[in-house]
Amino acid sequence: MAGTILRLVSSLPSQCVSLFTVLQGLCGCGPKIACGLAQYGLGQRLVWACESYNDMQLTMYLSDVRHELRHLLRTDPMGFIGQQCTVLADNVPEDFPSIQVLHDYAEPLTSWSQGEYMVASIPEVCSREADIGGLALFCSQRLGWVPSVMHNKFETCVWPGACLRSLCPVSLVTVEVL
Repeated sequence: MAGTILRLVSSLPSQCVSLFTVLQGLCGCGPKIACGLAQYGLGQRLVWACESYNDMQLTMYLSDVRHELRHLLRTDPMGFIGQQCTVLADNVPEDFPSIQVLHDYAEPLTSWSQGEYMVASIPEVCSREADIGGLALFCSQRLGWVPSVMHNKFETCVWPGACLRSLCPVSLVTVEVL
C-alpha cells in the first residue's frame, strides 16, 4: 500500500504534492484520501490562488475551496479517492487550510529567495565537500554509533550523496532580474 501511494505521489505535479502534504494536516485524512483528492486539481488551483491573490482575496477564495473539498469528499465523482468520506467532509474546519501553510508550500523559503530590499532571506551557503571524518566523529561521540553501525549508515545514507557531490560540483549561477 505504501509503495502504491509513493508511486502515485511521485507521479503528481508539484502543486498536487503540496496539496497532498497540506491535506495530511486535516484530521482523519490519510495518504490514500489525500492522493485521491490531489488528483482532482485542487492543488494547482490553490497554488495559483496563492500566487495571484492577496490574503483577503485568498480568504474568500478558500471558502469556495472548502465547499468543493467537502463535495469531493462526499461524492468522489471520478473515483479517485475510492470511497465517499462524508464524516471527513463534515469535519473540514472553517479555517482549513491555513493561509500561512499554503504560502509556505506555494512559495517556499529557499536560498534563492529574496527578502526585503533584495537581500537574501537565508544567509548565503558556501558549497564545499562534506567533512566525512567530522561527521563520523560526531556520530560516534554524540550518537554512540559503533564502527559497524556507522559503516552501514554511511554506506546507505552518506556515500551516495558524497560521491554524487564529488562527481557533479556545484557552480554558482548569477541570475539577473530584469
